[in-house]
Order: sequence, then structure tokens, then C-alpha cells
Amino acid sequence: MKPDDARKVACARTLLELDAVWPSQATALLKKASDVSAAPPVITHEEATRSLARLHDLGNQAMTGAQAHRGAILGAVAAPAIDVTKRLVSGDPAFGARTRDALKGIRAMPAGAPGRLGALAKVPVMAARSLAGSAIAGGLTGSAIPVVKNEVEREAERGKLRAYIGQRTGNGSTAQ
Repeated sequence: MKPDDARKVACARTLLELDAVWPSQATALLKKASDVSAAPPVITHEEATRSLARLHDLGNQAMTGAQAHRGAILGAVAAPAIDVTKRLVSGDPAFGARTRDALKGIRAMPAGAPGRLGALAKVPVMAARSLAGSAIAGGLTGSAIPVVKNEVEREAERGKLRAYIGQRTGNGSTAQ
């Protein structure tokens, strides 16, 4: 038995012992693992050429600082609007459950209670914090996701080219 096969069997045995899979699932996993290891993907010259061209295009399409800034601004504006709209449509309080709970607490206080005015003053701050959190999340999403997506795509193309070079040289892998 090859070391790889022994490792796969040990992994399947461990999954069975942990009751993470049924015996039939473990057998299916072993079969899939042997199919994957037995037949490495063959990358044709045409695929490698397309991959190289795509990698070049992705390098040219990398986001500039100004584009990331505009994406962050757009996300910071759109996310709070989307968040409030989602809450209104679903029937939730527009500015979050904490704001709703604070308003309920204030209404429960007697009219002349000494802390009522102070508690009422905190409600706009709570609503603003909810909107600020949405704006920060939207800003990060608007700028970070396109950058990360581009890098993930570039790494996928690099991996395909590494595999092509590895199969052409016969050693199966190349230096990273």
C-alpha cells in the first residue's frame, strides 16, 4: 500500500470512529480520493495559453487606489440604505433592536423620571452607531472584495500554469 493510500484509509477510519460519516460515505470518499489521485488534470497548451492571457488581463485590471476609494464610498453609502430597507421590509425596527429596546424602556419610565431625558438622548446615538456600522461594513465590502477577488482569480491562473509547467517538465510541481 502506498503512503498516500494508507493516509486516506486512516482518514476514512478516523471519520468513521468519530461518527462523522456512514460506512457507505467513507467508502465513497475513498473511491473519490483514489480517482482524484490517479488522474491528475491534463492541461493542454491552448488552456495554458488562455490562462496566461487571462493572468495578464487580470494584472492589467488590478484596482487602483482611486477605484478602491470610490468603491469604499459607494459601499459606505449603499450599505446603510440597504440595511434600513431590509429591516423595514422584514418588519424589524429601522435602526436595530437595541434602539427599539431603549425606546420601550423609556416609554415604561414614569413621565417625570429623572433619567428619562438622558435615556432619550442616547437613542439617536444608538441609531447613528447602527448606521455607522453598516457604513463601515459597506465600505470594506466595496473596496476589499474586488481586490481579493482579483487576487484569487490571479492565483487560480498561476496554479493552472504551475501545473502545466509541472506536467511538461515531468516533476509534477514547480517552485512556488
